[in-house]
Amino acid sequence: NPSPRYIEVVANAFATGRYGTRGSGLHGCMKATITALLLDREARSTTLDADPGHGVSREPLLKILQVLRAQEVRADNGGEVRTFPYNSMGSDIFHAPSVFGFYLPTNKPSGPLADRGLVSPEATLNIAPMLFKMLDRLGDLFTKGLCRDTFGQESCNADDRIGVVHFDPIPGVTDFPTEVTNKRIIDELDLVLTDGRLSQESKSIILDEMTHWVPPFEVDLLACPTDYELDKRCEQANQGTCPEGDVCRMTSNRNRFVAPRGCTRVNTAMGAVDAVVGSLACVSTPDAEYAREQNMAIARQLIVLMPEFHVSNLRMPEANKVRNVTALERRKGGNGYKAVVGIMLNGGCDSFSYLVPGDASKCGANGERVSYQQYEERRGVVKKNLADLLAITPLNGHEQPCTEFYVNKNLSAVHQAFEDGHGAWFPNVGNLVQPVTRAHKRNRAGKKFPPFLFAHNFQQKHSGTLHAQEGGAKGVMGRIARAYQSVGRTNIYSIDSYRKITTDKTYPATVLSRRSGTVKLRAYEKYERAIDRLIAMPSLSYFAETYQDVVQRSVGISKELQHMLDDIRENGTSYPTWPNTAIAEQLNTAGQIMRLRDENGEHISDRDLFAMGVGGFDTHFVDYPGAGTPQLNAALAAFREEMEGHGMWEDVVVVTYSDFARTITSNGQGTDHAWGGNYFAIGGSIKDKVMLSSFVESMDADGHDLDWGNGIVIPKWGYEVYWGPITDWVGVDFERWGYVLPNLHRF
Repeated sequence: NPSPRYIEVVANAFATGRYGTRGSGLHGCMKATITALLLDREARSTTLDADPGHGVSREPLLKILQVLRAQEVRADNGGEVRTFPYNSMGSDIFHAPSVFGFYLPTNKPSGPLADRGLVSPEATLNIAPMLFKMLDRLGDLFTKGLCRDTFGQESCNADDRIGVVHFDPIPGVTDFPTEVTNKRIIDELDLVLTDGRLSQESKSIILDEMTHWVPPFEVDLLACPTDYELDKRCEQANQGTCPEGDVCRMTSNRNRFVAPRGCTRVNTAMGAVDAVVGSLACVSTPDAEYAREQNMAIARQLIVLMPEFHVSNLRMPEANKVRNVTALERRKGGNGYKAVVGIMLNGGCDSFSYLVPGDASKCGANGERVSYQQYEERRGVVKKNLADLLAITPLNGHEQPCTEFYVNKNLSAVHQAFEDGHGAWFPNVGNLVQPVTRAHKRNRAGKKFPPFLFAHNFQQKHSGTLHAQEGGAKGVMGRIARAYQSVGRTNIYSIDSYRKITTDKTYPATVLSRRSGTVKLRAYEKYERAIDRLIAMPSLSYFAETYQDVVQRSVGISKELQHMLDDIRENGTSYPTWPNTAIAEQLNTAGQIMRLRDENGEHISDRDLFAMGVGGFDTHFVDYPGAGTPQLNAALAAFREEMEGHGMWEDVVVVTYSDFARTITSNGQGTDHAWGGNYFAIGGSIKDKVMLSSFVESMDADGHDLDWGNGIVIPKWGYEVYWGPITDWVGVDFERWGYVLPNLHRF
């Protein structure tokens, strides 16, 4: 979020080729531009670190590499330290989700940043499924080293590992008593991992945990509490000593890294061992070097959980305040249960391969302008042959240019739903502020257009907000949830990624993993007390608050939902065989959430809204509607079977949307970015076989009112044409429709 002055300085350096005395003096000189970027006072001022909105959320890859470099990781075999692709953190090389990279430049995560109109591109990846996996792997890195369980390529089995990775000891820590050593450890890690920005409150949390898990060794022997048993392996020792190389530890604490306060985790490598077989005691001679090793591991594991590690400005915790604990909205009751699933077809869907006009004989007087014959001629190499199409006859065909249409055979599940009276098509819709025609292309005459037509990132944003002229607009699902709050309670879920359609300050979306549903932070099992202290204390930094929001909400909801989801997976009935695809996993997880019941057997909310997506639709060089289409179709078929099996099909509506449609004409290999397109909805509450809105009146390049040129069709209606009926079905009072759909009155 650079200041206008900073932007001007860098722009002038680019334009003039000079920054002070540096640069060639030629327009576009990168030496001058980069020098201005790095040496301007706004880039170097430490004073700005105290500005809550200055700085960035750090991206995962840089955080991982910083830890590896700061701790001087090296391989025993003298070779390179080889790391594994970072796909689990959303940064897998060559697999960016879009041409814009791993995150969007306009990303505004819900919370203090979005409330102030600030962006945080890197926060696109700071969602629970990716963030928690990275945090847990960083924690394992400090105990297992670099291996497959962390970020390496070799086995974590010491016998199989080719390159064992070590961390150099922190300089100077061996020369001090334990109490001083702990503080020195924290200060050294603060220097190399958080640039000296670790707050006193964060240091206190780490120090308390180090003392709790490995208390200072100032007595000869430490006895275990009498409510613990010896490990079975110790009990089997005939001479009262632990087996060679084994560990004597308490069974109730078997998976802990170290024993709880007052208990020492011991093995023969530590020195003298005294394990009394058959009694309730396990004692050892203290070992200061061992204690320091454990404390270094604990400090490292905890510092990467602190907000200061994840942001570039000062956290500035507010010690006398407590953050509000967010939780799921609980059912108000009395209005039944309903769920809406919005599926983004990422990349711009070639929807004129989805819905095709019928034979000229079914199009009457319009047959010369719009018919399968005209479609076949205009589409060229990307046309769909009749053998690849399934016929439909909408009941309101008299309102359309044809009484018969075709649906792509790769959408057989949608075709079947339509034939069963449980589907609807929405021809020629897209992002609009108000109705426009070809005449307004050059003479806009006061007409408002969505900004940056044909740009993926902006049009994805607009199709999620339905308020294109408003830069800070919230998502339409977020507005539905807020508008419904006087009637009932709504929960919003975004699966596998943060999606604009879900944004709202009052109703932040819960980000779910498509595989596990709720996302568990394993570090919370050990450091529950520390993490609770961490997330309870507000921060003045907007970036730190955003990080804490994600951790707090996700940890809380995981505790709230996990046991219910586990019960469904272990004891529930699943009717279909789900395909092994990302979109099928997303729909399966959504279906499991829909089936959740509280202790009284009731749905936990009145309304659930789900956002998800499927890729493979940016088809510049492909002559079919998108690689994601067969996957989407199979997933929708399984989802319907699942919902019908549980008697919930009438409680659900699934709707599709996209960045934009694609050109009617081919570029010779595929299709290019366009505007208006054809989308569908399915669900048991949809009645009759209808098309809402109107199919394009002509497929000829004849300059008709909705012909933008170059095969681009201007949409006749905005996405409001189906979000309006959905808003009504959800139960939002009509008086609130203007808030949910701010441009509806324009159509």
